[in-house]
Amino acid sequence: MHKLKFKIVLSLVMLVATPLLAKAALSQTNLELLISWQAKNYVPSAYVGKVLPIANTPVIMALELIDNKKIADISKKEVRWFANNQLIQSGIGLKNITFIIPTTRSGDENIKAVVINYRGTNLEKSIIIPVVNPEVVINAPYPDKKITSGINTFIALPYFFNVNSLANLAFTWLANNQQVTDTNGNPDILTLDTTGGLSGNQIIVSVTAANINNDLELAKQISILEIK
Repeated sequence: MHKLKFKIVLSLVMLVATPLLAKAALSQTNLELLISWQAKNYVPSAYVGKVLPIANTPVIMALELIDNKKIADISKKEVRWFANNQLIQSGIGLKNITFIIPTTRSGDENIKAVVINYRGTNLEKSIIIPVVNPEVVINAPYPDKKITSGINTFIALPYFFNVNSLANLAFTWLANNQQVTDTNGNPDILTLDTTGGLSGNQIIVSVTAANINNDLELAKQISILEIK
């Protein structure tokens, strides 16, 4: 008889507890922290990919908490921001910060945001921000890198420099190790005259792009072409 009563009581407890446990689990799974970020450096206007930071790039970061598919109000909650496990900023309702990639950083940035005591628990989210080097690409639209004996145009496309415009970059062009200074007022464009060049001759074109405010921020590319 006692065993029967125990089974009945246990069954009733399970019937009451199961919905509560399910509800608690559902509440936790309906909470999601989202971090978005935007690097404030230069890319060509036609670039459609993610703009990646380099050393010294300001990165704007924003945090949202989704609670049951709705944006939650965390204006009265403490938010802590970490970079590579080091606290960088904290404050009440601190959803937006600007973080500058350290000059000494040689790898990716591990960013973490923590919302303190939301519905009785601390919520956290970590992301990886890739940190790259500046790049410059020579746009030479010649199939198989074959150029004609005559006028040929090359365009330098810089990526990820900490500048606002091309005016803050210096370009140095070389053709077969000889500097070409006549760029017709467009330092990012090289107009190369190969008139008289023999078919099969090799032309080595290179460009170096450098931030005029930071000599250490530079990139170079070489393109090897051949006269048809």
